[in-house]
This record gives sequence, structure tokens and C-alpha cells, in this order.
Amino acid sequence: RALVALLSFGMARTASAGCATAPPPQLSTRVANGTRYKLSYPNDYDAARPIPLLLSFHGWGGSIHSADDLHAHGRLHGYAVASPEGGADANGTFTAANGYASWNGAGTSAAGTCVDPERKFSYCYRSCAPCADTCSWTTCDDSVAAAMAVLADAEAALCIDPRRVHATGVSNGGVFLYELAADPRSAARFASYAPVVGAPHAGFNRPPLYRAPFFGVWGRNDH
Repeated sequence: RALVALLSFGMARTASAGCATAPPPQLSTRVANGTRYKLSYPNDYDAARPIPLLLSFHGWGGSIHSADDLHAHGRLHGYAVASPEGGADANGTFTAANGYASWNGAGTSAAGTCVDPERKFSYCYRSCAPCADTCSWTTCDDSVAAAMAVLADAEAALCIDPRRVHATGVSNGGVFLYELAADPRSAARFASYAPVVGAPHAGFNRPPLYRAPFFGVWGRNDH
């Protein structure tokens, strides 16, 4: 019920370009400017009635299937879901097949954003090389551009209310939400953000460019 209430937050309804088109299959895999994502819409979908859209960003090593529970929930409760897959361009054994997809933002690919005295991390992606230090642990590709391409494709495919577009993410995907809220390309497009076990790295807690609700969830024993 809390999620449905959050998705209802927004201004007066408007309509995306997809309101004038026949919808794709109810659950489909699509590619938007090179970014693969899964798209779903409600069982009672009406192409003449704009609906909310939830973008869900997986954690480090996740995939388009990481939000399957949200796709199922959205189909029953009246909102569309788009779950894109992040960049997986790491060196060595880190490949898309191994599942090390990731999102770049809020300090995940910048120097000095973690404490690693024993230098345990070595997640230097090809897009970051040469990495400044061992704190660079995600792709350095433009994840904001990828997210905006997915949003544009979803709005062209379905009848979406552009003022009721929301974002959630887990772990690395939750961290990425803070980048979306602070980047001028994306900040105006989201009505709310719901990170799960995700927070910006030290020094990257920039304020959102636009006032919007944040609903964060962390485990009591997660230090």
C-alpha cells in the first residue's frame, strides 16, 4: 500500500507519446540506445489512460530480472515498470555473462570515496582505466544517459504520465538514484526516489536539483 501511495504522488496528469500507439507485449525485453531493459504494464492497461512508471535499478551484479517482483506487483496494481541493466565492461573475468553489471554515480567511479587500507578491491572497469585508486568499483560509462534512453523508450511504447515517473534501486542501484536526483539531465523527470540499502559515497551527497520525496530503507544490522 505504501508503494502504491508513493506512485500516486505527482502533479496533474499529462500523457506521453505512447498513448497514441499500440502497446508491446505485456512483459517484454527491449533495447534503448544499447541498454537492455524489461518493460511491463498493468493487467487493466488502457492506452488512452496515462499511468505511473517505476524505473528499478538493480544492485552490483544484477540484471533486468532483478526486479521481477516489482513487475508482478505493477501488473496487479496499476503501474508500469522498467528494469534496465547497467554497464558490464569490467576487465578480467568481469563480463556481462558473469553478471557484474553496474551503475556509475554518486562517487562509485571517483577517487577517494571508500576506505580500503588493505587494497582488497580491484574492480577496475575498462571504461575507467586507468583507475585512480581501488575505490573505483563500477563502470565509468554514462549511466544517466542510459537511464534517460530507457525512460524515453518506455514513454514512447506506453501511455505514461510523465509527471508520475518514479525511481527505486537496490545497493549500487540505490546509490545511483542520488546521481539521477542531482544531474540536470534527469532530475526534473522523477517525482520520487526510493533507495534500498544505497547511499552516496563520502563527499558526493549533493542536494537534489528539484524538491522530491526520498524514501530510504536500510537493515538495522547493516553497518
